[in-house]
Amino acid sequence: MPIPAAYSAMVDEAAPDFRPQYGEGFYAAYVRDPDGNKLAFVVYPHRVAL
Repeated sequence: MPIPAAYSAMVDEAAPDFRPQYGEGFYAAYVRDPDGNKLAFVVYPHRVAL
């Protein structure tokens, strides 16, 4: 399946937002692919060791 077709076939499961229940600064969005698999797009906070 070509990439643009894959994007158009995905179903929004949960809009992008902070998810504090998973940790401070955790930001994610969820979609379902045409086969029904749930995919997570996650951004973890950048941490700098001092």
